[in-house]
Amino acid sequence: MIVSSKSRWKLSVIDVLFILIIFFVIVLSHSTLDTEKITLFRHRMGEILGNEGLLASAMNSANPPMVKPLYPGRKKVLKKMKGTLEKLREKYPFIKEFKIIELEESIRLLLPQRITFKSGSYRLKPETIFFLKGICGALEDPSIKRIIIKGHTDNLPGVDNWILSAKRAEAVLNVLLKECKIPKTKFELMACADTEPIDSNVTSAGRAKNRRVEIELHFREDRLGTKKEKGK
Repeated sequence: MIVSSKSRWKLSVIDVLFILIIFFVIVLSHSTLDTEKITLFRHRMGEILGNEGLLASAMNSANPPMVKPLYPGRKKVLKKMKGTLEKLREKYPFIKEFKIIELEESIRLLLPQRITFKSGSYRLKPETIFFLKGICGALEDPSIKRIIIKGHTDNLPGVDNWILSAKRAEAVLNVLLKECKIPKTKFELMACADTEPIDSNVTSAGRAKNRRVEIELHFREDRLGTKKEKGK
């Protein structure tokens, strides 16, 4: 079969266009996407090639839908934690000072300094030790992947805030290691000093809020579609 020069020319143009399409798909897959520009590009290239559907399929395959991570254990631990605090508050009113902060992917327990430590000290008060013992059941849940204990201070001079924040976080860690059945490998310790304030350090009330220890619970991740269907 003899292919005319005119036919060979048409084939070369199609090859070049096909290479350009692949090039644009690769570039778009590594860049921030502008939906309007992509739609316009798809329509124009579809007019040239006469096959918009093929191009649309290629564009969509380069940008698969995002799968949002799920944390199935978070809800269970949160419910258990709230239940424990409610029971403790009935007998011990000071428990209301300990706060639970719900985040999208984690849970944060906030332990204010005024009932956790004496000023300038890193020796835990009996109330805090009692509280930490009470939440062991929730912290031992196997869905918890990591427990980060953070020490925070205000910005007032007089003591080394880095050392103080580290010692306070360590004091909380030691109680949890002693009282709870949690592997050491799950724990992380962080000294933050005055670098992560939650209020202004200008006022005494703001500084009081900044002096705290936080226990962050991070959970094992489960994604939609990762579990195999039974029988397959």
